[in-house]
Amino acid sequence: MSLNPPLNPSAAEKPSNAPIASGQNHATATTEYAPTLADEAKKLVFGDRNVQYGSPAQDYERVSKVWSGLLCNKLKLGECLTKEEALMMMAALKLCREFHKHKDDNIIDAHGYLLCLEWVQKDEQKSEKGVDEVKK
Repeated sequence: MSLNPPLNPSAAEKPSNAPIASGQNHATATTEYAPTLADEAKKLVFGDRNVQYGSPAQDYERVSKVWSGLLCNKLKLGECLTKEEALMMMAALKLCREFHKHKDDNIIDAHGYLLCLEWVQKDEQKSEKGVDEVKK
């Protein structure tokens, strides 16, 4: 499994959709870019999150197993939640909290969980592609 993030974190510093001053186009814009909550999420996800929690795949594999155990009486026999489902539920939790009351942390974390989901999915695709190439 790769620990390389699927996105280039430096791209967050110069987005193509940076705000521009009224009457200017992107070619002539001089407006300074203000970081967004999504930028903060990228810094957190692609920063030291692996040191704190392990890779998203490892971290949410553990979470999905714990949640599956907690839900064992509700899931079909032998059925378990996936790490992808755990990440989607974490993002949904933050969106529910945001619906109740705005807090920047809700938006940052929801972005972060979705970035981790993308990371896990890209790693899965790479693994599947590698297996298919070995079979050839």
